[in-house]
Amino acid sequence: MPSSSASGHSLLEHTNLERFLDSVTPCLPLHSVPRSRIHGVNSNWLPVGDVPVPYFKLSDLWEGFDEASAYGVGSRVLFGNGDVVTQYYSPFLSAIQLFTNKPYGSARFSSDISWSDDNESEKVSRSTSNHSSPTWEVQSNGAAENNSSVSSDKRGHAYLNYCEFGSPYWRVPFFDKLMELGQTHPELMTLKSVELSPSSWLAVVWYPIYNIPSQTRSKDLSTIFLTYYTLSSSFLGSEAITEREDKRREAKNSLQQKAPKEAKKKMICLRPFGLSTFKMCGDTWAKNESDAEKISSLQSAADSWLKQLSFFHHDFNFYLTHPSESNSNL
Repeated sequence: MPSSSASGHSLLEHTNLERFLDSVTPCLPLHSVPRSRIHGVNSNWLPVGDVPVPYFKLSDLWEGFDEASAYGVGSRVLFGNGDVVTQYYSPFLSAIQLFTNKPYGSARFSSDISWSDDNESEKVSRSTSNHSSPTWEVQSNGAAENNSSVSSDKRGHAYLNYCEFGSPYWRVPFFDKLMELGQTHPELMTLKSVELSPSSWLAVVWYPIYNIPSQTRSKDLSTIFLTYYTLSSSFLGSEAITEREDKRREAKNSLQQKAPKEAKKKMICLRPFGLSTFKMCGDTWAKNESDAEKISSLQSAADSWLKQLSFFHHDFNFYLTHPSESNSNL
């Protein structure tokens, strides 16, 4: 369906890749707690000084994926001939690792942190840039020191370690898998990002399910995406905190939550720090050199992250070694 001049002008402001990354960026209510109220947490996981530490609740993150699992997440795709479709993707849990400062039996830290929200959330700032991949002691060539792994004292105590190996046809929706894991890991529903070490992360695979209006001529509408997110407050820089009205993504069919009044409409946006693709062909997702470089950079960031943690990620390795094969072999 050809786009109107108004919508066409808006679409031309951003590429298909940028719109997709925006659509799969969870935006969650911002909370913060003064550093002075935090005890028993590794100081290396927190900002330097007395600035409020930003955090989000994992329950808010899962809530967004609950709706996405049921209805999918839509991203508008502009073709070279001017046609526009909204492609919908269903999220599936690919991998997750959660590390805490204490053994999981006492991972809540309820006696160590006062959880009253700080009203000065606008003062939160971090030196970590969202334009680079999360890392510890990483050399300029992207290779991590200490044999490409993070020492156990930096990781914290492992609470949850999950990696999906099954065929896509046997996988259950993201939220269903989360509920399944929550039966044996109840803290998965109650932990906050400030309680998690910098080694905590999440990977989500996005399978295309349908598009409106129906479009079958483009193979790129079959592209599968794998996105990576950090789950620790350590990487919540000022770039991740924004006003809801500043987000260009529509709230409908997205991962954006409602901004609470007490947070002054401030939101934490978890933009993917890593990316991999499968069955990508043509130029729909990489129309210019900038997009191609972004895909390469995000894939390198994911690869570096996995090497630092010495984590074998099945989906990532399969996509990397079988870029053109049918997902029926996954």
